[in-house]
Amino acid sequence: MAPSVSVIIPAYNAAPFLAECLQSVLGQTRRPDEIIVVDDGSTDATPEIAKSFGQDIRYFRKPNGGTSSARNFGIARAAGSLIALQDADDVWLPKKLALQIDLLSRHPEYGMVYSDLSEVNETLHVLQPSKFAAEGLRPREGWIFKFRMSADFIFASTAVVRREVFDRVGNFKESVRFQEDMDFFNRVTYHFPVGLVPGVTVLRRRHGTNLTNNYNEGSLRYRVRLLEEIPKEFKLSPTTLFNIRIQRAKHYARLARHDLGMGRCEQSRSEALRSIRQWPFTSAPVYFVLGCCPKTVISKVKRLKDSLGMRHAS
Repeated sequence: MAPSVSVIIPAYNAAPFLAECLQSVLGQTRRPDEIIVVDDGSTDATPEIAKSFGQDIRYFRKPNGGTSSARNFGIARAAGSLIALQDADDVWLPKKLALQIDLLSRHPEYGMVYSDLSEVNETLHVLQPSKFAAEGLRPREGWIFKFRMSADFIFASTAVVRREVFDRVGNFKESVRFQEDMDFFNRVTYHFPVGLVPGVTVLRRRHGTNLTNNYNEGSLRYRVRLLEEIPKEFKLSPTTLFNIRIQRAKHYARLARHDLGMGRCEQSRSEALRSIRQWPFTSAPVYFVLGCCPKTVISKVKRLKDSLGMRHAS
């Protein structure tokens, strides 16, 4: 029996991009069996745009609770044996679902499949043809949990997940407001092998209001917290534990740099020390030393760095 596919699209003030998103889902060579749009308390024209698609979609509205809450709301109401995740500002390429459903059909052991994506601007001009290539990511398939401890290479809009996976690992954590996908995909890849569809299947928009900035302060602090919790939640090998320490060190170093730039020298030194204790071979020692200097020295170093950067760019 052919699998049924439900697409879950959380939407919050998504009016500028929702129509294009829905058109790309409806334009699949293998159309989904249902499309669920969960309006997470929008204050713009999101309801009108969603309802303009009539019976092609199922529209729900709920009080604002965040992306995880909206996804869980949609998943609870979905009838499909496969759940395809989509963000309201992203665009699917026409063969995405067909390729992913075919891979899942050929590999019943896979709990989920995913792919590469291209990053685009608001008008769909390509900024990064391949996210994997741009960030030096090495995508994997099979049992890939340990590799995710070194790099995050699964993106929500590329994922199609079997229904029984949610029954085993649970839904998205609604208390999480940043990088909510990371925790969920960690649980999926720990308990299930996953498949990789070659090539790009999604265009992911970068714009001023989306929440996918990998290195903003809230995102970094959540990543550190998640990396602290992972060893408590999963049984891990010594190699994986070491990789987690390295990732914690790198994220603490990024926080030290951010705090230094914000003039929070004491906090920067604290984050730098945390990084060094995890793994000393990051830029954290530099930020620790700078954090001990007068702010006039920090300003001069920043101006020098900016000047060198401008010369290099020219």
